[in-house]
Amino acid sequence: MDLPTPVLIGIGLSMDCFAVSLAIRSTTKSRLPRAVLITDLCFGGFPAGMTVLG
Repeated sequence: MDLPTPVLIGIGLSMDCFAVSLAIRSTTKSRLPRAVLITDLCFGGFPAGMTVLG
């Protein structure tokens, strides 16, 4: 596999997670730092882990 393929997959995953994160934050009334941190870790950590495992 050449280098552009995983880079494009990573960009696609990050755009998807960014959109979901924005949607969650815009509909949630809680702006607590803990909730923001948990959301960021979930939507950043899982795609990163899947990319590393793949």
